[in-house]
Amino acid sequence: MISLNDAREGVCYHILWMFGQAEDIKDMMRYETDKILKVVSKNEGGNVVVSYDNRRFAMSPDLAYYIKIAEV
Repeated sequence: MISLNDAREGVCYHILWMFGQAEDIKDMMRYETDKILKVVSKNEGGNVVVSYDNRRFAMSPDLAYYIKIAEV
């Protein structure tokens, strides 16, 4: 289990849980445990862009820390 901050570009992950600041985005993401999250890109500032449920989300490093994932 790792945080989204430690994810690699182009790799798909299962979301294990979201806590802290990430609790606030569960509804927006339509979060379900059986869906797969793919890391699209990471930039030098630490922002992470993910593809999830046919939508894209950009997350700051602070928010990404609170999303725990495991590689598919």
